[in-house]
Amino acid sequence: MWLIGLKDRPVGLITWNRIPITSSKALHNNHTEGVICGVWKKNAQEDIISNLASELRLKQINLVIFPNWSQPEELIFLEIKSVINTIATHPDRSCITLLIDTTNISEEDANLVISGVAMNLLMEENLDVDEGPEISIVGQLSEIQLSALLTRAQARIILENENQRAIAATGINNIPTCNLSSLSNMRAVQLTTGNWQFQ
Repeated sequence: MWLIGLKDRPVGLITWNRIPITSSKALHNNHTEGVICGVWKKNAQEDIISNLASELRLKQINLVIFPNWSQPEELIFLEIKSVINTIATHPDRSCITLLIDTTNISEEDANLVISGVAMNLLMEENLDVDEGPEISIVGQLSEIQLSALLTRAQARIILENENQRAIAATGINNIPTCNLSSLSNMRAVQLTTGNWQFQ
């Protein structure tokens, strides 16, 4: 990573010096020591968003749930099954990714529950989840990753039994919420800015 700055040049003459970030200092009295050029910050955030989008298979509409994994397994199973069933039969399912928080549970155990739900839906409802939305589990993220993810999340689906502590820790209360009963009537809408909303 490099800091790009301007030093001791006449007004109107643009010359860029490249110096290691480890030795960076403020180049103007009004600057704070160690400040990185805003362009580089923006590019770094875009890289993080791009990497997350690939890893979590983000789509136009990204919905988040926070199951309370400390509940009895049967209750967790039924609640996640209801969510996946609703999304997998949604008209806009092809452009939806369901993000499942896995705080307080291992990735392996979470995968077992989700795989069990998918198998159950296939056998009982003849519903092939592979033909519907993307489903990604979300483990612990860095503060920068979490901030980047929140810019791509359209809504949190409210569950009857949620991990309130995890919700508070992520700051995801700042994005819209919806419940399962209203989810089927919501649609993916692209704004004139190019961003997407679920409304």
